[in-house]
Amino acid sequence: MDFRLPTASGAVTLTDARLRVVDGSGGAARAGSGVGAELAAMVLRGHPPLVDAGTARVVTAGPARAPEAGVERDLGVDMTNWAVVVDEAFLVKVVRDWGGAERSVRQLDRLAAAGADFVPRTAGRIEWTVPGLGTGTVAVVSEYVAGASDGWTWAVDDLLEHLGGGPAPLWPGELGALTARLHLALAADVPPRATSPDAGLRSRVHDALDRAAEVAEGDTSVRLANRMPALRSLADTLPDTAAGRLIPVHGDLHVGQFLRVPEAGTPRYLVVDLDGDPQNSPASLVADELEPAAVDVAHLLVSVDLVGSIAQRRLGRADARVTAWADAARAQLLAAYRSALHDAGADDLLDERLLPALEVEQFARELSYAARFLPRWNYAPDAGITARYAPTADREDPPWTPPASPTT
Repeated sequence: MDFRLPTASGAVTLTDARLRVVDGSGGAARAGSGVGAELAAMVLRGHPPLVDAGTARVVTAGPARAPEAGVERDLGVDMTNWAVVVDEAFLVKVVRDWGGAERSVRQLDRLAAAGADFVPRTAGRIEWTVPGLGTGTVAVVSEYVAGASDGWTWAVDDLLEHLGGGPAPLWPGELGALTARLHLALAADVPPRATSPDAGLRSRVHDALDRAAEVAEGDTSVRLANRMPALRSLADTLPDTAAGRLIPVHGDLHVGQFLRVPEAGTPRYLVVDLDGDPQNSPASLVADELEPAAVDVAHLLVSVDLVGSIAQRRLGRADARVTAWADAARAQLLAAYRSALHDAGADDLLDERLLPALEVEQFARELSYAARFLPRWNYAPDAGITARYAPTADREDPPWTPPASPTT
């Protein structure tokens, strides 16, 4: 059954638990259609829309404000949600699946309660209560940070500058320390609870490898198969009992989730996109699942390797210096994370024994993500796996080379 949350220029439609933003003709709404600006105006004014089923309400995070010109443009980097920038001041995001925004809302509420100053401010959201489905967040409106760029841009630029003779980037240590602050804030209202990564977590890593093997093609498939015994062995290194606490992790923490804002002196970093992994089912995002902090740390460490992959693509060649840089950068990131936890008296947040297996899982999930959402991304985890893990099979191992196009 179809439901509509209308705006003057279109609507957000709900069909079989899938959300879609449409313009007045019923086609997919794009930046400039006016729908994003109208959703922002509802939130900023505190005026809930009229809906054809159930009820809608606006949850605001500050005093009501009048919208400005309502000029929209495409965000350009979000691959899984509908998102537009309005008046270069607000980001309007509509998730694709019913329930897909609930995790982000909870995380942002936690960070606000902890006084975190390293996330963009939230202006508010639109909630919709639908018979048979309950209440879900339809749209979230947050501050748009003008002039900021995400880590897939600035981190790669810094690395290329370094490879050209410039200074080694400082951001690995800065992101490590900021990730510790993020985890401390997210864990502030969670009672200590030890984690026991039993066979279920080990099975999760093996399942990720199974899916990666299913989707890998061509030389990627050969290189992955040559390393599969080593990857399986690392998956089996997960201990039966770990020391780290379970916390509500970011869930999709990679370099691209850090905005860098140019400022005089030390740049400022902001953490974004707390929606969780887009490969997870919407149902899994509704529950408040707690995981080891090592899940985020492993994901972030893997993304350092992926920065190196992008840099080599832009160079147009494989470059052994990138692997050496990635090793040093990962060590700096982890050391800064550890140091920040120690200074806060929270050494128990991380059990490093989990990292090797969880890194394997993340590399595998990157291959699956590329196959499902962004095929041109396949080269990046392929490069990381090839460089980080030695082949164990006695067969030809084709060398990795970057794709011809210099774009990400």
